[in-house]
Amino acid sequence: MKRIAQFLCFSLLVLTFSCDPDETFDNENPSAKLEGEWKVVSVESISYSSTIASPNGQEDTSIGSFIGTDIDMTLIFNGDNTFTTAGDYNQVLSVESPLPEPIMIEARYNDFAGGGTYQIDGNTLSTRTSLDTEFQDASLSTFTDLEMEFDYKYSRTANDGTVKRITEVEVTYVLEKN
Repeated sequence: MKRIAQFLCFSLLVLTFSCDPDETFDNENPSAKLEGEWKVVSVESISYSSTIASPNGQEDTSIGSFIGTDIDMTLIFNGDNTFTTAGDYNQVLSVESPLPEPIMIEARYNDFAGGGTYQIDGNTLSTRTSLDTEFQDASLSTFTDLEMEFDYKYSRTANDGTVKRITEVEVTYVLEKN
C-alpha cells in the first residue's frame, strides 16, 4: 500500500510539472488570447493624407498627423473571428500648410460603432470592415494577455457624388484588456 501511495504522489508531481502553463497555451493560440473586450487607451497617427479628386481631374492633397484624445472606445473580438467597435473619441488633426504653423482641426466621433471580421497569424492582425474590399493588416508590436499595441496602415476610397476622396493613414493603437 505504501508503494502505491508513493507511486501516486510521484505521478501527480510528474503531471503537475510536465503540463504547459496557460501562458504557453495562449502564445500558441493567439485567437484565444485576443478574444474578449479591449479598451482603446491611445490612438496616434504618424502619417495621414487625404486626396480629393474632382471630375475634371484636379486633385488636392492634405497631409499631416493626428492624435486621439478623450477616448472612450472598445473593441470586442469574438471567438467566431468577428469583431465589434463602440464608443467615442476626439481626433486632433494637424495638417501641414504653407503657413508657419500647421492647421489644427478637432473633430469628435460620437457613437462610433462598427465591426467586421479578423484573422490573426503570428504578429499580423488582419481586419476587414464593411468599408473594406479586402483585409487590412496591422503589425502587432506588443501582444500579451492584458496589453496590445499595433501599427495599422490602411487606404480607403469614398465617392461623394462626383468627387472622389482617397484617405491613407498609418496609425498606432494601444489597447488594454477589460
